[in-house]
Amino acid sequence: MKTLVSSLLGFAFVFGLLGTLSVGRLIPDPTEQTMASVTMVLVSLVAGSLLARREPVKSFLASRPVLWFLFLFNVTAGVLVYLFVGGAQGLMTAIGLGVVGLGAGSGLVLRRRPV
Repeated sequence: MKTLVSSLLGFAFVFGLLGTLSVGRLIPDPTEQTMASVTMVLVSLVAGSLLARREPVKSFLASRPVLWFLFLFNVTAGVLVYLFVGGAQGLMTAIGLGVVGLGAGSGLVLRRRPV
């Protein structure tokens, strides 16, 4: 049963990501594209957060090397996006990457020490 639920969550996550990327080619109307894109983002966000709480993924994401990678990669990518992508899109992307990087950094700093 756990494998089936994990598989369905993984499928929903990938479906949401692929739907977000491909909605522009499938739907011609810009308003409908935006609505479908937001819906697909929400599907992938909910499925991804539920999938991240399951045990194999949860322990992997909590490991120190993964947290260091997420911290360094997202902070660096956020700075580069801010410098090279202009306008509101670059600013919002940089803020999003910075938030993820700071979340990983706080996981490194606030990690409980074994007693």
